[in-house]
Amino acid sequence: MILWPAKMHPRKVLFHQNFMAGLEYAQDEPTTCYVISRSENRVVFKYSGESFFCFHQLNAYDNKDSIVIDLSWCSNVDLLEKATAFVMYGELMLLDNAPALAVLSGLPDAVLSYPGESSSVALDKLSNRAIEMPCVNPNFLRKVYRYAYGMTEPTAQSENE
Repeated sequence: MILWPAKMHPRKVLFHQNFMAGLEYAQDEPTTCYVISRSENRVVFKYSGESFFCFHQLNAYDNKDSIVIDLSWCSNVDLLEKATAFVMYGELMLLDNAPALAVLSGLPDAVLSYPGESSSVALDKLSNRAIEMPCVNPNFLRKVYRYAYGMTEPTAQSENE
């Protein structure tokens, strides 16, 4: 489970009758990842890292003593305002998010039995090209995979196309 440093203020939403008016992003707070044991139904490890926001997680899988989470991330929630403007005005929207791997490494062998100490998250940017609605072949969910698919603006140029 990943908790983004974004908070919703219901009174502002009700007063302004606008979801965006009630959203506050705390850029100085970390993004926190929790590893939850399905068998024990509890948190077994906690990671904290740089502040970022993500709408769509692509895939997650175990890799030796790490958990790899693929996601399209943004440095803040400006994406939501851009998306709202796109829906309202039909403007072309260029997002600053890009595919990335968040690697939760150093999981101890006893991670399913004992809660661990807080550790950090390594975020590796894989491309400069924005991607949204990412997906993989369903046969590769929770497994290492080679190809991912998503939507992007067709004229965007990137060194990692």
